[in-house]
Order: sequence, then structure tokens, then C-alpha cells
Amino acid sequence: MANKTKPARGRFKLRRWEIIVLVVIGLGVLWAVWETDSAGDHQASFDGYLRQGGARLAGIQTVPDGGNAHVANAVYGTEFPTTGPHDPTWINPGVYSREQSPAKLVHSLEHGMIVIYYDDPGDETLRILRGWAKLYPGPWSGVVVAKKNGLGRTIVLSAWRNLLRQETFDPAMAAAFVDRFRGRGPENPVR
Repeated sequence: MANKTKPARGRFKLRRWEIIVLVVIGLGVLWAVWETDSAGDHQASFDGYLRQGGARLAGIQTVPDGGNAHVANAVYGTEFPTTGPHDPTWINPGVYSREQSPAKLVHSLEHGMIVIYYDDPGDETLRILRGWAKLYPGPWSGVVVAKKNGLGRTIVLSAWRNLLRQETFDPAMAAAFVDRFRGRGPENPVR
């Protein structure tokens, strides 16, 4: 008969799969803590810019309402449409490294989202814009940061019927634009 030894009393041995599960849970907790801290940083940064930019918000182009019908193939006579017939599907809040359909972006504007177009704005500007997309992920008041080739360092902010073009990114003025129009689309205004 083989001699089987019992593990020492009070000694706890984890199996490999149990260790993996604990590591995955630990990483999830660390990620959640980092995201929570990061959101607080983004909010404080946004609020600081908003205090600086609210009084000097200027240069907004407001266009007449072009309707909001949902159609299969929308065509626009402008590079950055802010109103008009559009695709029945929208683009969710977030940061996109490829160009998105203008007709879907107009639907996002109809929801009350802000669409911010960028090309090669520099690392600091892109960091700020990514933070704002994280800060405002809501389907009726979110921020979409969408690639638009050919802009260089120019940033274009859009909301339903409103457009602000910045040849040089001014985060204070941009924050004021986001604050003024976010959540105020015609489909379901939440602010």
C-alpha cells in the first residue's frame, strides 16, 4: 500500500486555476480604482477649463434647422453637418481613430451628443479630448471624438445646429461649448 501523507494542518494550498481567478479579480479591482480616479481627474480638469472659458465663448456658427428625418442615404453640402436628415443608427460616445459616417454622427448630435473632430492635434490635446469622452459617455449627452483626416491641428466641435472651429485648440472655450450644448439635442433633451 502506498503511503499517502496528509497536508499539514492549517496549511492552505491554492490550485493553479484558483490563483488565476484571484489574479484576474485583483486586476479588475485595480482597473476599477484607476478608472474612478481618472474620472475625477477629468472632471476637475474640465471644470477648471469651464471656469476659464465660459465668459469668452465666441465664434459659434449656428445653422438653420435642416430637419431630423431618418433616411437610408443622407447627403450633406457641408464638411461638418450639424442638422438634417440622417442615418437611423448613431455613433456611441467614445474616441474613434477612423473617420465615421457623417450621417451617423448627425444622429449622435440629434441625441444631444457633442462630436469633436480631430486629425493630428498633438498628444496633450488628444489626452484632454479622450478624458472628455470618458467623462461623458451617456447616450443622450455624451462626447464623440472622431477622426477627420486633413484637419492637422485644427479641432472642430459640433452640436445640433452649432459648430465651433478652432485652428488652435483652446480647451477653456471648447469646455464651454461642450457644457452649453451637451444633452440638448432635439430627440431627447436631458439638460
